[in-house]
Amino acid sequence: MVEDSEIEAAFRFFDPEGKGSINIQDLKKRLQPFYKDMPIAEYKFLLGEARSMTLKDLKDLLADNDVAGFDPVA
Repeated sequence: MVEDSEIEAAFRFFDPEGKGSINIQDLKKRLQPFYKDMPIAEYKFLLGEARSMTLKDLKDLLADNDVAGFDPVA
């Protein structure tokens, strides 16, 4: 089970300015050092259909530690 404090720490990593939401640019800025050739489609996949995600959105997504609608082939 993922603790709220762990989710909050992960969110702060992607939102270091404290805007209250993360978007594709935030993800790219933080993940690009690790995944230099990651296509934009992968960043979009991480956000789902939303253009941005709040801490509440992330907590709701991870509430049951079950990502719904995940299609590994897509």
